Amino acid sequence: MAPIVPLPSRTAKKHESKWITQTEVAKRLGVSNSWVSTHTSQPIDPIPHRRLLGKLQYDFEKVEEWVNKNSEYTGMEA
Repeated sequence: MAPIVPLPSRTAKKHESKWITQTEVAKRLGVSNSWVSTHTSQPIDPIPHRRLLGKLQYDFEKVEEWVNKNSEYTGMEA
């Protein structure tokens, strides 16, 4: 006789949003909130973001792509 194996739990997994706040972006990049704000509101090539219910949200993967695209590489290691 085969052992009885319980069925997996049917509870819903917590949905983790990929969207983060301006403060979280600043913390991850090691910059100030005002730096993030300035680069979000610049008219040409702003930091990728969306506004939902009046609040700014950032997809950090897109922010990292933006940083890499806008970083100046000097050929020297940091």
